[in-house]
Amino acid sequence: MSREKKIFRLLIVTAICILPVVFMKYNMDTDTWFILNLGRYTLHNGFVSTDPFTMYEGLSYVFQQWLTGIYFWLIYSSFGEWGLYIAIVFESILLLLLFYKLCMYLTDNNFLVSAICTFGYSIFASVYMCTRPEILSYITAISVIFLLEKYVRTGRYTYLCIIPLLSILEINLHAGVWWLLFLFMLPFICSFNKISTFKGMDNIQFKKLPIILTALISFAVGFINPYGYKSVFYLLLSGGAKNKTRISELQPMVFTDSYGVICFITVFIVVAFMICTKILSLRYFLLAGGTLIMGMMAYRNFVYAGMGLALYMAVLMSHIFKPTISFPKRQQVIINLTMLIYCILEILLSVFFVKNADSQQELKDAYIVLEYLDANSGENRNLCTDFNYGAFFEFYGYKSSIDARMELYTKRMNKKADYFDEFMDFTAGEIYYDDYLRKYDFDYIVLKTDFINGLLEHDNRYERLVDTDTYDLWIRR
Repeated sequence: MSREKKIFRLLIVTAICILPVVFMKYNMDTDTWFILNLGRYTLHNGFVSTDPFTMYEGLSYVFQQWLTGIYFWLIYSSFGEWGLYIAIVFESILLLLLFYKLCMYLTDNNFLVSAICTFGYSIFASVYMCTRPEILSYITAISVIFLLEKYVRTGRYTYLCIIPLLSILEINLHAGVWWLLFLFMLPFICSFNKISTFKGMDNIQFKKLPIILTALISFAVGFINPYGYKSVFYLLLSGGAKNKTRISELQPMVFTDSYGVICFITVFIVVAFMICTKILSLRYFLLAGGTLIMGMMAYRNFVYAGMGLALYMAVLMSHIFKPTISFPKRQQVIINLTMLIYCILEILLSVFFVKNADSQQELKDAYIVLEYLDANSGENRNLCTDFNYGAFFEFYGYKSSIDARMELYTKRMNKKADYFDEFMDFTAGEIYYDDYLRKYDFDYIVLKTDFINGLLEHDNRYERLVDTDTYDLWIRR
C-alpha cells in the first residue's frame, strides 16, 4: 500500500473519531439524574426492591440500570458533568470504530464502503450520543453481531462463548434492552442457504445448533443479576401505560419528520442496491428488516434501525465498489488534502461546540427553582413535578410526584396504582386540576405545562413563588 493511501486511511479513521465530539450533546440528559441517583443510592445502601425517591411509599421497582448508575456516579462524583461528557465521547468513538471494523470484516476489507457506511451510521447513532446508557447497549449489540459473523466464517466456537458474558453484562447495565441480544441472533438462526433469483453470502455453510445453544445459555445466565427473574422479564413488567405515546421517544416513527426522512432515504438506497446487485444476504436482510420494524414502532429504536440498514448496505455496496479501486498519485494527494481540511474543520467545529456548551434553559430554570426551595422549603419536600425534571429534584433530596421512569408509575410494575396515566390526564385537563392537587396535598408545584400554569394563574387559591422562562413554582395558599 502506498504512503498516500495509508495517509488517506489514517485521515478517515481520524475523522470517524472526531465525529462523536461534534455530535455529542453537551447537556445533562433528563434521564441522567435518576441514573446518577440510582448509582449513588446503590453504592451507599445496596440493592432494594422498592423505590426510595418518589413521594409515594412502597412502590415495587427493579433498578434495571444499577450497574450503569454506579458507573455514571463514580465518574460524576470524581469529575463532574464534563467527566460524563468525556466518557460518552470515548464510548461513542469505540462504537464507531467497532462498527467500522465489522464493516471491514463483512466487506473483505473494502475500506471505501466501510468508511461510507460508518459515516452513515454515525448520523443515526448521534441521536443518543448523550449522557444515557444507550451507547453501551449499542456497543454490546455490535459486538454480538461481530462474534456471530466470526463464527459463521471461521466455524470456531470460541467466539460464541463470549456472547453469554455479554448477556450478563447487558442484563446489569440495561435490562430493558437485554432481550435485543436474542433478536440479533435470530437472523443467523433463520438464515438458510439457497435463495432463487438472488445471490450473495448465503452460500456460506454454518451450523445453526451452536448458535441456538448460545442463545439458550445467554438466556440462562441472564438470571445472574441482583433482581433475578424480574430483570429478565423487565420488558413485560414495564408496560401497561395507556398514555405512553405521549412520551416522544415512544411514539411510532412517521416519515414526515427528520428521523423518518433519514430512515426512508436509507431504506430507498438499500432497496436500490438490492435490485441492482440481486444480492439478498438473508441474515442481514432479516436484521435490517427486524430493526427497521423496531424503529417504526418507536423513535427510541431509531439507532438500531440505522445499525441494521447500514450493515446490510455495506454488504450490498461491497459487490459494486471493489477495494481494488485506486487513484493516480496526484489525485490521491488532492483527496488527502481534502480529507485533511475536513478533519481540521471538524476539530474547529468541535472546539466551537465545546467552548459554547452550556446548560440548556430548562436546566438553568430548574436550578433557579431548586435554589428557592433549598432556601425556603425546610421539611416540606413533596413536589408536583414535571415528567422530565422530576428526577432532577429527587437527586437533590426532594420527593417527586413523577419522573422519567414511566414504568415505575404503572400498576403493573409498582403493584399499587397507575400514577403515570393519572398525571398525564391531569396535565391534559382530562381530570380537574384542583382535584388532583388536593388529592396528594403537594407542598410545592413545579410545572412547565402552559395549560396548568394558565389555570393556576387565574385561581386565587394558588400563589406563584418563582417565574422563569420554562418552570413556575406554585404553592397552595
